[in-house]
Amino acid sequence: MARSVFEISKNCGSDIVSKYHIAFHAFSFDDQKIDELLDGLCVEPNCTRRITLSYNQLTHASSNKLVRYITLSTKLESLDLSHNWFLDQTYFDIAHALKFNSSLRYLSLYDFIGRNDIWINDAFIHALRLNPCRPPNSVWYITYPTRDEFEGLNTAAQECTPPSMLELLLHVHSEIEIKPKLH
Repeated sequence: MARSVFEISKNCGSDIVSKYHIAFHAFSFDDQKIDELLDGLCVEPNCTRRITLSYNQLTHASSNKLVRYITLSTKLESLDLSHNWFLDQTYFDIAHALKFNSSLRYLSLYDFIGRNDIWINDAFIHALRLNPCRPPNSVWYITYPTRDEFEGLNTAAQECTPPSMLELLLHVHSEIEIKPKLH
């Protein structure tokens, strides 16, 4: 029998576990250590509103499950993944997940590794073009720790050409592939 996300969190040593917040700040967790938690979150995507996984050792290897969770959750409001070891591709994957998630208000991804900010920002602008429904007062720290980038990205998305019918159809088709298969 699969364990709940809260059992997994407590067994991993999190001192902040509630139905609203799961926190593993500075636990030095790697992908393998957090794997079971991400599996649990994909099974119960609406079990919590805030997740803090900052200052760990997560890499791009965790991105598939992170993206799946972000895509499936309709309750996630805050996700702090700052100061991990992600690649630019992880940022692109998270931006793709935000095409389907409208609940995320606070996002923190930054680290101090040089990033291709222009391409990363373009990915988030594209996500906002296809899914402009965002909670009020959203705050996204994507590539800089002290600069909320949401407002600028959102403004750029609004100034872009609206999505074409083909883009919307492709967007809907990719959503079908991401949803879990029910047995």
